[in-house]
Amino acid sequence: MLEGGAEINVIRAWLGHASLETTHRYAEINMRMKEAAMRLCEPSDQLSSSATSHTGAVWRDDKSLLDWLRQL
Repeated sequence: MLEGGAEINVIRAWLGHASLETTHRYAEINMRMKEAAMRLCEPSDQLSSSATSHTGAVWRDDKSLLDWLRQL
């Protein structure tokens, strides 16, 4: 909502937050942060091939998951 132009106090009221600080915590989480968190879930290059059946991040190929993450 913030990226769409809504004022932070309006967002606070819509979400029912008593404190603007709470709303700011949520507003700080953007797509860049979500992608960084997802990168942490990728298999490490140091894992042996027997430990994992794939070396790439399967979630990157899951269109429905990526669409859902963009809506968060």
